[in-house]
Amino acid sequence: NPKPGEIIYADTTGVLTRHWNHRDAHRTRVTEDSTHVAFILETLHATRDGDLLKVAADELQGLLAPHAEQTAVHYLSPAQPQAA
Repeated sequence: NPKPGEIIYADTTGVLTRHWNHRDAHRTRVTEDSTHVAFILETLHATRDGDLLKVAADELQGLLAPHAEQTAVHYLSPAQPQAA
């Protein structure tokens, strides 16, 4: 269970990862049978490292494109805490 104020990533079923992104949930692991996958990229210093985060997201999208019907990138922040 997350502590009050703790950063988590969650879906409608429950918590996917907590304590930032150092431990992912077993139920959301990527396998050859996966059809919906989320890759989480993050930085503590978006104003300083935001360009690096965008480069990494663009590169990941390029690597996934040949294997995916569709890809999407969502940028979260305190002002935008949920994907649209």
